[in-house]
Amino acid sequence: MIDNHHFEVQLIGAMMHDNSVVEDVLEALSVQDFRDTDHRLVFESLASIHHSGLPVNLVNIADHLGVDGILRLQAGYVKLADLWESASRETEIRELIAMLKLSSAS
Repeated sequence: MIDNHHFEVQLIGAMMHDNSVVEDVLEALSVQDFRDTDHRLVFESLASIHHSGLPVNLVNIADHLGVDGILRLQAGYVKLADLWESASRETEIRELIAMLKLSSAS
């Protein structure tokens, strides 16, 4: 089984940094493609924020999750900051989508 944690982190971080890729990611992936519970929660939040027309960014994600959602994340705000910091902006989004699809299928 492929460990997709790295791909999940990079993809979520890339979405947080570059709103122009969010629609492509949402069309290609669903929450079920994420294994990590925290990543699923953040991905759902990203999707909801995007569909509401707001920019997907660290502040809007934290606001959307609210206190209850943040507390459900392991390490709370630190987890969001880690996702933001761990993103590889140079990584091709289509590559990340393909790798995450491959790893979630195994």
